[in-house]
Amino acid sequence: MTAPSADALATLDRQASALLDRLEALRRQPVTPQTLPEWLSAWRRIKCDVQTLWGTQIWATNVDTRDAEA
Repeated sequence: MTAPSADALATLDRQASALLDRLEALRRQPVTPQTLPEWLSAWRRIKCDVQTLWGTQIWATNVDTRDAEA
């Protein structure tokens, strides 16, 4: 297996940091019965993006990039 490049790791780190920023911003939003649907929608998008990032991280650390090019 080939270790991920420093650039790839830096990109993943930036993406994770951006997700944490979005989550923190969402946590600070007041939630009322009127804003709950929008809040839940934003939460679902963040959750999906986190799952996608985890999958990307797992792939990047466990898959030989030469195999991916073949």
